[in-house]
Amino acid sequence: MAPAPDHGEKTYIGFGRLPGRKALVTGADSVIGRAVAIAYARETIAVTGGMTLT
Repeated sequence: MAPAPDHGEKTYIGFGRLPGRKALVTGADSVIGRAVAIAYARETIAVTGGMTLT
């Protein structure tokens, strides 16, 4: 892909606004799912992810 998608690994800065929360992110292998997982983790949410292989 050109330009490469920005998932937020280097650009998103978390502020730790949601400590103690938990999230299950399905579809973490997609662009949106990966970005959400990164954002949640930067906000100090305990994140687990999954994907379905077809």
